[in-house]
Amino acid sequence: MSNEARMYSMFPDHLFQDWAGYVIIPPMMQPHALQPVVPNFYGHYFPEDIPDEAQDSLTSSARERARDHVLGQIMLLEDCGRNVQPAELSRRQKEECWSLLCRLHYAGFTQGSMYQRNVMIQPGPLSIPPERRSMATPSYRIIDFGRARAAADCSESDLQERKKQDQDGAGELLDIHCAFVSSSRIPNPGDYVPKPPPVIPLQPAPLD
Repeated sequence: MSNEARMYSMFPDHLFQDWAGYVIIPPMMQPHALQPVVPNFYGHYFPEDIPDEAQDSLTSSARERARDHVLGQIMLLEDCGRNVQPAELSRRQKEECWSLLCRLHYAGFTQGSMYQRNVMIQPGPLSIPPERRSMATPSYRIIDFGRARAAADCSESDLQERKKQDQDGAGELLDIHCAFVSSSRIPNPGDYVPKPPPVIPLQPAPLD
């Protein structure tokens, strides 16, 4: 859990946020909406230690349970719905899920466990009230980063091998079989953020 919390603390903002626009991720040539890739992360929490004087009054079995409680920890994450069912997804929806993994890789991270249980789906879009959301416009997330690695954690060759393992796992899950996509070929979502128009100072009109 500590490694997973560390990964969440290292992820760049664009993996958590909705972006206005679309991106084309080779070798898929259709544009995909820049929705979040991972759940929102609300913190990694540890319980307070039990004071020594309180432990003295406990039986041995109660002290053992208390120690387990002290060692317990939780992470608070966004509820992302349920596991995807690949048989229920269209080809377009499968490519949408695959594009999220490519964006994670472009950001310099691997997931390490690309199984069905770690790809989530829920009614969307999340920008509208829950009662108006629909599975006709679903939202996806990749979860479980306990085995994840960042580029800073490993050599370039090891990172590329981990990315290939991720893509092989996702390809088998989603029935998408294509050549390995290295991070250098994946566009940066930040490049697609609309930029404000240049400010042109107004010139006073000449007086007649």
